[in-house]
Amino acid sequence: MQNYQMWGFVLKATWVVFVMAFGACFGSLINVLAYRLPLGLGVVTGSSRCPKCDHRLAWYDNIPVLGWLMLRGKCRYCRKPISPEYPLVEAAVALIFGVVFVAFTMLPPDLVWLGVPWGQVRPVWSQLGPEHVWGIIAIDLFLIGCLAGMTVVDAKTFQIPLPLPWAATLVAVIAHPLWAVWLDSRYSIDLKSLYFLPDVRWWTPPPAWPWEWAIPTLGTADRRWLVALPFGGIAGLGLALLLLRFGLIRRSFEDYDDWERETLASRGVPAPVPSQDSPPSPSPDPDRDDPARAPAPDTPELWIQYPHARREVLKELVFLTPCLLGVVAAGFAAQAWFGARGPLPALWIQVLSGVCLGYLVGGGVVWTVRIFGSLAFGKEAMGLGDVHLMAAVGACLGWIDATVAFFIAAPIGLIWTLLAVVLGKGLSRTMPYGPYLALATLAVLLGKPLVQLGLNALIQTPPYAPIYIP
Repeated sequence: MQNYQMWGFVLKATWVVFVMAFGACFGSLINVLAYRLPLGLGVVTGSSRCPKCDHRLAWYDNIPVLGWLMLRGKCRYCRKPISPEYPLVEAAVALIFGVVFVAFTMLPPDLVWLGVPWGQVRPVWSQLGPEHVWGIIAIDLFLIGCLAGMTVVDAKTFQIPLPLPWAATLVAVIAHPLWAVWLDSRYSIDLKSLYFLPDVRWWTPPPAWPWEWAIPTLGTADRRWLVALPFGGIAGLGLALLLLRFGLIRRSFEDYDDWERETLASRGVPAPVPSQDSPPSPSPDPDRDDPARAPAPDTPELWIQYPHARREVLKELVFLTPCLLGVVAAGFAAQAWFGARGPLPALWIQVLSGVCLGYLVGGGVVWTVRIFGSLAFGKEAMGLGDVHLMAAVGACLGWIDATVAFFIAAPIGLIWTLLAVVLGKGLSRTMPYGPYLALATLAVLLGKPLVQLGLNALIQTPPYAPIYIP
């Protein structure tokens, strides 16, 4: 091995170690969020303390993974055991960060091992070179970290802490356009032309591929007014929030707490008392299958007994109406103002439009299933936390990835359920759907070529042209 090859390998290995260390730190933050958010505690303020003896922890006690190993899984001060969940979460996030980084930056496109084209795991945009894509990879890694946090909390409490999807959405809204500005000003290149790489085989997009970015965008030279549609939807969503804020439209499920208290009181079950000392029950009452007992408070078994789900989701339809009207109004206004032809807006405007489009479609697909599922069955079909989760996925990865991930989450959930039954672990009647959505998103992100092959096999047959996912 030549010296320059050795130093190149050392540099790449250093980057992998750095990314994995960052992932472990992100996992440590996830542990903090998973503990504090369900309790209503502050995330930024307040030093870390042992949950058993309440002793303030030193910085060297909080080193991800290594701190737990050095302490041999016990608190330094009270010697009580520390849950292995903490190092496992940190190690899992570190490993995922490392795998994504290696897959997106180091695998040669033509790498084949054991007959599997591993080089085609990386998306097309990542083959432009690290200097062109590291900003987009950072957005994807941040999304993965937020998804890991939502998965841990949702698996424990059946609730998704909304600050996590909001943070991922905010990063996408800011980072995607800023990266487009920096890349466009520094290199002055047409990104679409760089997608047509000679070493990409069946994955090469067709010449008519309209998207200019790593996520799908709207607008072509003869339909540039399409870029305005997502902005109209976001403006309508803002208007709906203002109407909700001033009481001109009503919030859905606003009487649920009163109904829960009355229902529990009628069944002789004490109402839940909020406490800062213990987290909410992570699982339903172990005796929930006994018809003589009522479901435990604040659990899905009680949520789905709420009798007015159809009435409440109609309020959500009212809330979404300004968003739909905003899309239509933006389309007519853009056509009248810009006309049908002419140059497209600046790249960063197209990218921001793509982010908004992904946010609206990602959240809208889940919200549609929630509304029509609730109308059909009379029970709350999906939680609004899942809506926020997939909206964040759409903002970061684009509307196509979010839509595909949502539909493959069901098979992943089915496989997980069958494995749990085979292994004899047992399952509750109601399972959180957020972890399945997160796993599906990761599967689409890392296995997009396989997903594309499956879609082509299911949806289209020759001589029709294959569908392409950016």
